[in-house]
Amino acid sequence: MTLSVLCVVLCIVGPLLKVSALPSTDLERKVENFESTLEAMSTIVLRLMKENEKLETMTGNVARLMKENEKLETMADNVAKLMKENEKLETMADNVARLMKENEKLETMTDNVTRLMKENEKLETMTGNVARLMKENEKLETMTDNVARLMKENEKLETMTDNVARLMKENEKLETMADNVARLMKENEKLETMADNVARLMKGNEKLETMADNVARLMKENEKLHVETMTDNVARLIEENEHLKIRVNLLEQMVRGPNDEGPIVTGGMVNMDRTRKQESGIIRTTDMSGVQDEEGGTKESYHRIQQNRKRIVPSMSSPTDLVAFHAYLSKENLGPLPAHHILKFDSVSINKGHGYNAYDGIFVAPTSGTYVFTWSIMSDGHGNVFSQLMKNSDIVGSRFADSSTSSEWDFSTGIVVVDVNQGDHVYVRLGEASVGNVLSFIYSRTTFSGWLLN
Repeated sequence: MTLSVLCVVLCIVGPLLKVSALPSTDLERKVENFESTLEAMSTIVLRLMKENEKLETMTGNVARLMKENEKLETMADNVAKLMKENEKLETMADNVARLMKENEKLETMTDNVTRLMKENEKLETMTGNVARLMKENEKLETMTDNVARLMKENEKLETMTDNVARLMKENEKLETMADNVARLMKENEKLETMADNVARLMKGNEKLETMADNVARLMKENEKLHVETMTDNVARLIEENEHLKIRVNLLEQMVRGPNDEGPIVTGGMVNMDRTRKQESGIIRTTDMSGVQDEEGGTKESYHRIQQNRKRIVPSMSSPTDLVAFHAYLSKENLGPLPAHHILKFDSVSINKGHGYNAYDGIFVAPTSGTYVFTWSIMSDGHGNVFSQLMKNSDIVGSRFADSSTSSEWDFSTGIVVVDVNQGDHVYVRLGEASVGNVLSFIYSRTTFSGWLLN
């Protein structure tokens, strides 16, 4: 602005200095002509100043548009990246329809980007033109001869103004496209998460197929084990039947008087008349299958009978008769077993006095006195066994074999001296804190022993 004013002042003062030497009439005419010329030039200068202000505003707009163009270039890169991601998404069948629609939008965006790039080239050309016009404007401020040319350039600038307005509208559209691109990127993240979930589910399906094969194999093995278990159970029942016959014979000896004839034993049952039962003190007998005889009103299981009544053990002929037993577990591994489970030491090497029963693991004292009981327990690695020596319902001793922090076996032995009445039950059971299996090997047996002190 200051430069323009100086140019105008020079244009005015220069002719005045020249016409000061002319005659007065010519001077007045020159002054009038000069004044009219000056007024016309002032009008042109004012209009040029306004046009210059517009040019400065347009320069600011051009700079802003250049920044917007940088954003558009970044968006174009993002669009190219999204197009690559779109190729990956085309492989997912479930999302094909939606991706096709998104792809159409991306194709429209690509056309818009191409068009914007062309517009950007025009803007770059316009920027060069603006720079050139600014240089021309500086010359116009000092050179009045270039006013006409500047007028023509101004017409071009008006055209550029229209282009700028159109570009601003295009920029609004591009901002909308940017929002769409951001939304597409979020959708792409969701699709990637879905792809990860699909891969995880496929791996899980493979594991399930493997598990199904294992289940089928285990079912076949279970059928074989079931047959083997039934065979073992039949053999055990036969052996138990033999022992039951022995016990029935013992019962016969107890209930038979000196002049009585032997009772009839049929199928493991002792049949006798009511008078003989009352004389012997036995009201009813129960077979090992849990069915009471003709005087009973209900059926009880054998295991419940074991808990609710005492076994009949032949009394000793004199207090000095020998009572001693020793038994051990024949199975190498038992468990896991529940709390209060009675250990059944099934292999008996000695049973003087016939007080110990291998089928329920309970010793019933045939005579009163002071007894010594000892038991040894071995626990499996990473487990523990808490054992209790019971007299009826009383705990008279306990031992703890602990291998919970080691893979090695632990062995624990307990010994108790206790007074026992005739008919008392003595047995070994597991306590509440027992976790793990009970082991018994040929070189380290889990045992239960007891004997009467003379």
